[in-house]
Amino acid sequence: HEQQEKEQLEALLAMRRAHMQRDKRSKDVQDEMRRVKDQIEAFGEQEKEALASMVLMKRDMEAAQQSCEEKAELAQRLRAQQRERHAAEEEAIAELQGVLGELDEQEERIRAGKERVATLRQGMEDRLKLAQEQEQECQALERIVGNPEQLQKAAELRGRLEGLHAEKQRQEEQLRGGKALLEQATLDIAEAQREHKSTLERLQEAQVEREREAERAAEAQ
Repeated sequence: HEQQEKEQLEALLAMRRAHMQRDKRSKDVQDEMRRVKDQIEAFGEQEKEALASMVLMKRDMEAAQQSCEEKAELAQRLRAQQRERHAAEEEAIAELQGVLGELDEQEERIRAGKERVATLRQGMEDRLKLAQEQEQECQALERIVGNPEQLQKAAELRGRLEGLHAEKQRQEEQLRGGKALLEQATLDIAEAQREHKSTLERLQEAQVEREREAERAAEAQ
């Protein structure tokens, strides 16, 4: 009977050890499964992080590419603006040279006109002086011709008097012509001065417009 109980006890102990071993193996299997699961989850997180990093990197690359394209477009616009400004400056310089040429021409016309006026005025003064002298001589001759005591001398001087009257008439006609020329020269000077003033105003307006264009170009940059 004792032998039977001992065998039963050993059998129970063996069963218990076997059960404990199964429990241990089951726990080891579960631990391994949890470890594998954790690894899978960790790997999944790493994949997610890597994917997120790739997405961010792609966005950064796209942003960098867009920035490069924008900078390239900006550089093209600046080069185009620079070409336009250069062309505008060349055009303005050509226009300025033309305006300066007009100013020189107008100033030369004014100078020549003033010289002509001075010459005409001097000529008129000389002719007027000569006419006055001839008038005095005519008056003296007329007094001689009108004096009965000077009949012989009057006959000699009558031809001289007629010549002086003709010369006086010619001088008066020259004075009238000189006066007309003087008036026309004065009008020419006034016209040249008006053109000169208008050209200067155009030059000032062009300068103001170039300054405004330079300000707009600076603001655009």
